[in-house]
Amino acid sequence: MSTTADKISDILRSLSVPYNKSVRPIEASTGFNMHCMSPLSPTHMEQKPSVLFMGSYSAGKTTAIKYLLQLDIPVLRVGPEPTTDMFHVLTYGEKQVTVGGVILMNDPHLGFQNFFPSNKDIARHFQLTRVNNTCLRAMDIIDSPGFLSGENMGDQRGYDLPGVLCELGKRCTRMYMMMDVFKVDVSPECKECLRKMRSMMGKMRLIFNKADSVSDLNLIRLYGAFMYHSGMAVCAPEVPHVFICSLWDKPYKHDTYRDLFDSEKLELLNDLQMLSVYHYPHIVGNMIERLNCFLVIHLLMCRGIWWLQDSSEKLCRFSKRRRKSRKLWPISAHSTTMPCGMRE
Repeated sequence: MSTTADKISDILRSLSVPYNKSVRPIEASTGFNMHCMSPLSPTHMEQKPSVLFMGSYSAGKTTAIKYLLQLDIPVLRVGPEPTTDMFHVLTYGEKQVTVGGVILMNDPHLGFQNFFPSNKDIARHFQLTRVNNTCLRAMDIIDSPGFLSGENMGDQRGYDLPGVLCELGKRCTRMYMMMDVFKVDVSPECKECLRKMRSMMGKMRLIFNKADSVSDLNLIRLYGAFMYHSGMAVCAPEVPHVFICSLWDKPYKHDTYRDLFDSEKLELLNDLQMLSVYHYPHIVGNMIERLNCFLVIHLLMCRGIWWLQDSSEKLCRFSKRRRKSRKLWPISAHSTTMPCGMRE
């Protein structure tokens, strides 16, 4: 007996048939994929929900992923210094296998084909790991490098971190921005990322991590400072939903707000379990937005071609009239006058 998820998958698969048959060839021939939007993978409609973890360095992104999966993954290193220098994509597999970014970006079944075509070197900073974990059957998880706090510190990365995160955010169902209680200020890289992701704030959540590491009074003060800096970075009076918790297996250092931490952690887990509810409308919405943009570009191109043809015809008629007038009233090399009826 087919489940609701199977029925939805069949519907989405049926929607991809007319797109691949009619729209995709026109996109390729008109250059829409290169100048407007990156091309979609053939299996775009069949992809699983994906979750992107981002934030400042040492905010607990990798530790939170290991805590959620309840699994220690050797390729994900943890440390107080900036340790994650690559984008790690975690997906389901019977055996644990790690492949490079070149394979990741050329496999049509993973959804990263033709990803970020303006910078081919970005493949060196990606890595895919297949893990035999139950949670990864229902979703993919992406771990990202942390934001650096200094001014112009990200210029030597070799790629645009906010730009890459923005491209990943378009493909992801949920984005979690993790902030540390010891670093409540927002770095320039983080501000630039939030500015580029302003249109995607609906699927972003903030995590105020390591909340048990400070005392009760300091937590209240730091939370107020965190909300202030976040509001200034988002450039909006309202910020996305904030989870106040500690995503690790360590016992609480300050357990006055134990009930709050546990309830926030449970709400976060429920949000992850509801990803499929947001995922399928997200896919359909992206397809509608793409088709609308394609229709506008196509109409503008048709209008431009008509205008060029009309202008060329008028120019040809004007040139013929000028040649004819010069035959009827030849003008000497020293004359600067024309008959009154032929003056322009």
